[in-house]
Amino acid sequence: MPKPHLSQAKCSQGTDNFSCLGQCGNGPMVLVLPEEVWYSGVSAEEVAAITDRHLRGGKPIEAMLYRKFHRHSVGAVPPNPPADV
Repeated sequence: MPKPHLSQAKCSQGTDNFSCLGQCGNGPMVLVLPEEVWYSGVSAEEVAAITDRHLRGGKPIEAMLYRKFHRHSVGAVPPNPPADV
């Protein structure tokens, strides 16, 4: 069975189509506004998690954030913290 395309994903929240977010080499991208939270490499299956946990629950999904714009989130541990010397 083929994977659903992102445009086929259902979301009860408002959505807008964008021609390009300027990060096309890192897509598919999801940009949550007005918070300006970016997710990269999003699969159709991950859209439900973003909808449930972020849009409905108010909690961005740290593991899926686009690191170019979200290197360190408030209260988050960096993905590869430096070892104490």
